[in-house]
Amino acid sequence: MKPALVLVPLALEWVVIASTIAPLWLGFFTKRPRFGIAAWLTLFVSAILATATAIFVSVWSVIDNFANLDQHRQNLFLTIVYSVLPWLLFAMAGIAINLINIKLDPIVSKFKQLFASPVLPGKKARNFEGVPVEAIDIDAFFALAVSRPSKKILLSRTAIEQLTDQQLDSVLWHEYAHLKAHHNGLRRFVRVVETLTGFVRASKVMSHEVDRLCEVAADQFAAKRVDASVLKSARAKFL
Repeated sequence: MKPALVLVPLALEWVVIASTIAPLWLGFFTKRPRFGIAAWLTLFVSAILATATAIFVSVWSVIDNFANLDQHRQNLFLTIVYSVLPWLLFAMAGIAINLINIKLDPIVSKFKQLFASPVLPGKKARNFEGVPVEAIDIDAFFALAVSRPSKKILLSRTAIEQLTDQQLDSVLWHEYAHLKAHHNGLRRFVRVVETLTGFVRASKVMSHEVDRLCEVAADQFAAKRVDASVLKSARAKFL
């Protein structure tokens, strides 16, 4: 096998390994969410780069073989093998990933579907750590950290009126943590990757876990500034 072609099975093997690792990591980083988010994103990016590398090397191999076909006529069989082998490896990796998908389907089906919350216009109520807090007319407990086009925290009037001052502060610290740690950007990136690799169930597992770890990290941030029991009681209102 040509030296460059060795990258194809190695890269595809990593993609399969990454898909296998995903369900094993569920709930593993709860105590260290920031490290967990970094680990999941590393897994995401490395699998994407591995796939891109495998595709590039495979296409390059076919083009190179046919471009130099006259020079390779004495080794025509090897030329055909080098042209076809990468795609056979892709087929084998696809079969392996589909088998993993079957195993992951029950896990994915249990995930709560997360939809992007609408950014509703609100009336400015106050500032919190330099971030505008806007009240919106929603008859439910609702809180959302918005990073674009400008940073702000949206709170429903129900939450503002029915939460105690301490509970309200705990919610605001939680949402502020999302803005401070740029969780919205991370989630957008993960959503794009999930959309592009939707045929791999592991990407949905990763997306779900990054979402969960962002929430855990925000809770930990808030718990350092307010009483944990207050934060827990406030969180229960939003379930």
